[in-house]
Amino acid sequence: MLPVFVYPLLGCAQGAAAVHCMLDLTMQAHESPSAAARTSLTHHVFLLAVSALTFLVHGYHPFADDAGLYVAGVKKLLDPSLFPVGMRFILSETRIESFYPLVIGVTKLFGGSLESALLFFYLLTLIAFIYGAWCVSGLITECQFCRWTAVCLAG
Repeated sequence: MLPVFVYPLLGCAQGAAAVHCMLDLTMQAHESPSAAARTSLTHHVFLLAVSALTFLVHGYHPFADDAGLYVAGVKKLLDPSLFPVGMRFILSETRIESFYPLVIGVTKLFGGSLESALLFFYLLTLIAFIYGAWCVSGLITECQFCRWTAVCLAG
């Protein structure tokens, strides 16, 4: 049995009707426009909450693994006096990607704070991933409970 506050998020009534609602979508087909708008807003809030929870669980590691090389390339392009030795290695990837001009532009937009720009991109891509999981799960099934389960598992 799910907690009481979860049923409205799923668009279902409590009790035995909840199981019927999760498995049969005929109840959702007869929603009024205001109820559909309220459900849509609830979905967005819940998707953002799943994104925030995912951020808290997985953490934020901007300089881990290959990201250290990409960040070094951005730093070199922002300040050419950095890394006087090994410049060829650091800049080898900067010619072929649109990542660098985009990150440099947002860094300048944030007043030169590369860490703020990286955090912004991380949060943006995390939210896009959660919304993408919602959309893909909608292509697979129409069951709202199954879609929310897929989104939570993806996060």
